[in-house]
Amino acid sequence: MKITKKNIDDIQIWDGDYENDLIEYSIVCWPESQYLLDHEEINEYCYLINDEDGYNNYGPSAYVVDSQWLKINFPNL
Repeated sequence: MKITKKNIDDIQIWDGDYENDLIEYSIVCWPESQYLLDHEEINEYCYLINDEDGYNNYGPSAYVVDSQWLKINFPNL
């Protein structure tokens, strides 16, 4: 998988493809994404969707999240 990550103020920005690079990742949209924000490992496993296509498709404050990490830490999401 080819994913590049940018870092803006310690928030990782998703710079991957939404169709081909999402294997083993999940998209968490607002308002559910607010639960991720307080977790100490957010910068390791969560990537803010901050491009025009992603923003149009998933809305503001949406994240691409490692599916395994999400299942362990937020089983109800």
